[in-house]
Amino acid sequence: MNSHLIRIHLTILLICAGLLISTQAVQATIGYYYVEVKSLAIQSNGYILAAGSIKATQTSKGFLVSLDSDGTLHRILLLSTLHNVTKVAIQPDGKILVAINTQPGTTQLYRLHPNGSIDKSFKAELFLAVIMALDVQPDGAILIGGSANSGGPPYRNNPKCGNAFYRLKADGSIDETFKAVVKQCVYDLIYVSDVAIQSDGKIIIAGQFTVINQQPCPNICRLNKDGSLDMSFNAFTNGGVVRIAIQPDKKILITGKYTHIMGKPRQSVDR
Repeated sequence: MNSHLIRIHLTILLICAGLLISTQAVQATIGYYYVEVKSLAIQSNGYILAAGSIKATQTSKGFLVSLDSDGTLHRILLLSTLHNVTKVAIQPDGKILVAINTQPGTTQLYRLHPNGSIDKSFKAELFLAVIMALDVQPDGAILIGGSANSGGPPYRNNPKCGNAFYRLKADGSIDETFKAVVKQCVYDLIYVSDVAIQSDGKIIIAGQFTVINQQPCPNICRLNKDGSLDMSFNAFTNGGVVRIAIQPDKKILITGKYTHIMGKPRQSVDR
């Protein structure tokens, strides 16, 4: 693939991250209809990681690239015929976590060395159909959320229910001491779409749900480090929250499919 085209169009996409962009130039030159950036992360050396998918008439390729701070291409880390690279996150040691959906209902979490080679020692224990939320705690523990499959803790004996939010240990195994439970059963339209970690270690999660740990908590909640619900956090919406971000002043930005926050009319992007 022409690296110059990747550089030009990813620079545009970084400005409009998350939006579906159609470019006649790409289509005419290499047959690709559009590129979708799903996730961004910044490495300690200043390089920007961009992950997503390139889709054409009869094919789809997932990609992970690193960009210079001005948006020019530094390196292609991954270009795969797997359907979709949905999330990227960086561990404290610089290794890269990459979530890939290979087909509907099938997802994988890989760990890459900083040079892009696969860390074969990492084996993620997953009970999610789709990975939508991914972040790493300072101790290397991995927070992961999305749409649940059945069979994982704490619903191993229930073939119809699962948990949409987990914590993995640094080696990829499930941390069963983590208390958060976002119960999702068959036909429930429930998912965790994003996660962010505050400077004090508390965890903000967002998505489409009504209950966490058997407590009412519509669509956005704050957890303590152990996954228990922080009852002092009082925010809720009347529709799903898609993305969250924490500002340096600790205020929280959210965007989603809601019309009210805490009963007051609001519009899609709020703080």
